[in-house]
Amino acid sequence: MNNKRLVAVLETKIHIFDLETLNILHTLRTPSNPRGVIALSSNVNNGFMALPGHDSKGEILIYDVINCQVRSSNNACNNPIQNLSMNAEGTMLAAASTQGTVIRVFSVPDGALVHSFRRGSYPVTIHSIAFSGNNSHIAVSSTSNTIHIFELKSQDKPNPKTKPSASITSYLPNLLCNMIKPERHFAFVNQKDSSHRTVVAFNEGYLLVLSEQGYFCRYIVPEKGGECKLGMEFPLVEKPDEEMGVKIHGQGAAQTLFDVQHDAAATGDKKRIQTRLSKEHFETVFHPPPKTDKILRNGSTRLGQSSDSKKRVHPKSTLTKKG
Repeated sequence: MNNKRLVAVLETKIHIFDLETLNILHTLRTPSNPRGVIALSSNVNNGFMALPGHDSKGEILIYDVINCQVRSSNNACNNPIQNLSMNAEGTMLAAASTQGTVIRVFSVPDGALVHSFRRGSYPVTIHSIAFSGNNSHIAVSSTSNTIHIFELKSQDKPNPKTKPSASITSYLPNLLCNMIKPERHFAFVNQKDSSHRTVVAFNEGYLLVLSEQGYFCRYIVPEKGGECKLGMEFPLVEKPDEEMGVKIHGQGAAQTLFDVQHDAAATGDKKRIQTRLSKEHFETVFHPPPKTDKILRNGSTRLGQSSDSKKRVHPKSTLTKKG
């Protein structure tokens, strides 16, 4: 959905609504798409939608939802399309096939190949693909133990003054070289458990990861690349499972469940405070042990006091003499 159009995706058709009147403007007949794989631009000036054009091939259609017309069609992959993601401006599209080994980035709306990245060698299920705010990086999460971050470098024009090397790729255009030898990741996040679905996003130099297990994590992306550092981990469920923190981030101890980062109010400088909370702490916070009544020596009960904390008092000691 954007400010002008609402798109409803069914298995074999797509309804395009006018957001002001909620009238159906057009209905697209599509190949079988049980997972509802599409990508819609949030920019109404580039109101484009990308969708699979075939259920057994890697064809991608670029459709203009404002004017209700097809803008381009291209064979992006050899296998059926598994995941699509478009940047906020509606100018670039990232696509992954059912193999999930290569991530390709295309320009919109012409569908020309701009980048090609090697995610891995083994087939995986791609969970999510996200562009950074300045379109300098994309992040990819999958059933692999690694979340990959790729750098979207500008395509350099060949310099005629440079001497050609012996490699065959030196005689080919840059885009064709990317197809033969895709680039590797720029940065990465290691996960100990990838059996659950994760969604990734960027926010001001941070990588945000939302896990199906109920954890929200923020990673610091290094400027020069490499492994991202965990900056904050926050449980979204009332009582996090002890095994979650160990499996996801490999802290090595069950008492380390999340790190909290906040500012020091006194100096105004950022101070990192790591709070280690154990499972027993969560037990006492969310399920405090019931207070038991203690039996006193005289047979009476007093809440929360031991039997020795109250001395026996003779009944006559409370009487006073009159006169």
